[in-house]
Amino acid sequence: MVRVLMWSFHTELPAFASGKDNPRDFLESCIACIQAHEPDVGAFVHMNLDAAREAAAQSAARWKEGKPLSKIDGMPVGIKDIAETVDMPTQMGSPLYKGWQSGRDAATVTALREAGAVIVGKTVTTEFAATYPGGTRNPWDKTRTPGGSSSGSAAAVAAGMLPAALGTQVVGSIVRPASFCGCVGFKPSVGAINRGGSHDAFSQSCDGAADELFNHHTEDGATRGDVRLSTIRSASGRSRPDCGRPLGLRERAADGARQPFIARAA
Repeated sequence: MVRVLMWSFHTELPAFASGKDNPRDFLESCIACIQAHEPDVGAFVHMNLDAAREAAAQSAARWKEGKPLSKIDGMPVGIKDIAETVDMPTQMGSPLYKGWQSGRDAATVTALREAGAVIVGKTVTTEFAATYPGGTRNPWDKTRTPGGSSSGSAAAVAAGMLPAALGTQVVGSIVRPASFCGCVGFKPSVGAINRGGSHDAFSQSCDGAADELFNHHTEDGATRGDVRLSTIRSASGRSRPDCGRPLGLRERAADGARQPFIARAA
């Protein structure tokens, strides 16, 4: 089991305002956690740390001037690899789209950037947010699945790599990995968030973009559009969440051959 660090971005806001801390240093703490745990967890499919550091430095300058763009200015965020990003590939968990770039940001990514959020990288999704898993492990137990389809987003937040990450959901693609990994997963009402540039389109009537956030403390978070970011403390007081089901046959075989899409019960 990895040693999980719980970053609360919003508790840092007073320190950002006073100059005792800044988003650039906060990002470096997240990057250190990524470097420590990503080899075991495998939450990311692509990262652009140079761009993230530049965005965090710009955010730090705004906080120093007392002019943050929003309450999430400087927040490191992961983007499920089903939503387009102008500076990184959008591969949708499929070899068919390996290296594909649209040259634009999805509407959700645009909104985050305009609010000052720091886009760290693309998180693993099951293929086309529906079928074969991408190899991400549950940060609490590497023999178990993190759930899907927003596997990497939930795992990255649960492992303390990021304070928040985007996911998408038609049936349970946010709430399932959130429950498996011990995160808070929130799916907003249909139509509450612009879905342009997101390719999780199995249902036009129930799909939604959302944020997943996990931390130790219950507190009100910032609002980005109609998405409320918050943190929660487990009422049970347990030191670790349930870890979902064993990986079983959901994973690809070592030679790359696909296995039947089933899993053993825990």
